[in-house]
Amino acid sequence: LRDPSGGWRWRVDRGRVIERDADGVPAQMLGVSGDVSERRRIDEERESTERRFRAIFDSAYHFQALLDLTGRVLEANPTALRLLGPAIGIENLQGVEFWQAAWWPTAAVRDRIETAARCAREGDTVTQEVELQNAEGDRLSFDLSLKPIRDVGGEVVQLLAEGRDLTAARRAEAQLREVEALSSIGRIAARVAHEINNPLAGIQNCFLLLRDVIPPEHPHYAYVAAMDREIGRIANVTRQLYETYRSEGNGARGAGVRTLIGDAVALLEQVNRQSKVRIHAELEAVPSEVSIPESVLRQSVYNLVQNAVEASPPGGTVTVKASVVDSMFVLTVRDEGPGVPGELRTRIFQPFVSSKERNAAASGVGIGLSMVQRSVTALGGTIDIVDPPQGGAEFVVRIPLSPPGSRVAT
Repeated sequence: LRDPSGGWRWRVDRGRVIERDADGVPAQMLGVSGDVSERRRIDEERESTERRFRAIFDSAYHFQALLDLTGRVLEANPTALRLLGPAIGIENLQGVEFWQAAWWPTAAVRDRIETAARCAREGDTVTQEVELQNAEGDRLSFDLSLKPIRDVGGEVVQLLAEGRDLTAARRAEAQLREVEALSSIGRIAARVAHEINNPLAGIQNCFLLLRDVIPPEHPHYAYVAAMDREIGRIANVTRQLYETYRSEGNGARGAGVRTLIGDAVALLEQVNRQSKVRIHAELEAVPSEVSIPESVLRQSVYNLVQNAVEASPPGGTVTVKASVVDSMFVLTVRDEGPGVPGELRTRIFQPFVSSKERNAAASGVGIGLSMVQRSVTALGGTIDIVDPPQGGAEFVVRIPLSPPGSRVAT
């Protein structure tokens, strides 16, 4: 109805017959008319609030779950449900104690969440970092909070659980720490190579002057050629040390696989000639050039082959293979050593982790595999450890091939 001011009011009219005559004809009727405008306004506001809450709850990017005072699940938003997989719906969770739901991988995590729920029921907001498991079995790091929801009188009536996925951030932090450590090592390596090259250049120049004045009939003339070769070998080692640990600004240039691996095999056989380990290269299945950054290939070959030589027994063989399979460049390096221990499999690619004994003559500082993994991963590739049937260990690097200029080495 329109009221005197021109506004509209909602009314409810109800009536019923309360008395009839002897023939059943209505004699009296009772009616009531009431203004329900305010009640309708409150109902509409509540419905609007509920719709807004549902829209926000369902579209939230973060994990959210609504709990009753006992900690049982009332609602869970789609983000939370997706973590459990398509087979789990809200009907499977309603009434389940929050800490007993399938999100939590261990009893220790469940105990922490149950304790947090008790604190939230007492009016405290509890925030902690916990580990969550998704439907694929992956462990994710979550910043989880449990907070009380109060009514207009200030009483706690429900609990709200909210979780923010920190997995990517934690991974990025770990990668940043690794990059900083590896960058420092790279700078040190380049500096060492530079410092060796300076006196080496002086030694080489002095030797060239002396070489020309030593007559062929001198009894020690045979050492002249040997000294020349050793000076050249030191120069090659320091050059390779610098090139292996330097970053290449533009990764567009392709790598000459056969030439690079051939040079690496020749140099590493010389460097490790006392180990009497043979390095065998099988390069028939790879083109002469592939579209991956040369610095990444060089770094991978030198580090993996050197590790394989150090792991192999005297008289053993290291086999290096390169091929292109399904638009992937594949490099495999197999040794004849004892293999990689199971307890090291998950840590072997971390900086400063080595499978060799600390006091071994060939023991390194444990950064080679870390740098290879970092460079290969930056190109969208992978590096895996395989146990070949004949024993030893085999490292397999796979790097996707791409058109020149489409990738940049890091």
